[in-house]
Amino acid sequence: MGRDKAWLPAADGSPLWQRQWRLLESVGASELLLACRDDQEFSADIPRVIDRWPDAGPLGAVVGCLETMRNSLLLVLAVDLPLMTPPVLAKLLAAASEGRGAVFVRDGFFEPLAAVYPADMAAEGARILENGGRSLQPWIRAAVAAGSMTVLECGAEEAEAFTNWNTPEDLPGE
Repeated sequence: MGRDKAWLPAADGSPLWQRQWRLLESVGASELLLACRDDQEFSADIPRVIDRWPDAGPLGAVVGCLETMRNSLLLVLAVDLPLMTPPVLAKLLAAASEGRGAVFVRDGFFEPLAAVYPADMAAEGARILENGGRSLQPWIRAAVAAGSMTVLECGAEEAEAFTNWNTPEDLPGE
């Protein structure tokens, strides 16, 4: 992207991280955490989870939050999903239960950047990271096989919500 995605403007002009924060609040998130690098500055009252595994990407961020949270389930929402909606997050939450997360699948690939993860996935995720792994796909596949994740088929409404911003060309008006 060439710049920090957290500060890209959402449709309402606010930074993307604030849009996602409000979206999580709107679906009833009881504990909010912001996974970030040590050099990223946010308001002092924002609980940050600093990347323990530099350059580990989303797997490091998710595992870090799983290790930090007080709850038994973690609803993850990546900053670069600007079209995510409350109904899609509500479907994930409805499919999750105590000790069992939920994730959408599309074209044979999981959509891990808006998903619900059970706390007990932290240890295996940390093991993968310590061994140099970075991919969320095999970690989730193993959790599905173990019965720790419910898989939801990604329909048209959900697919649009998973549109992400990875390059400047993805941005509106760029």
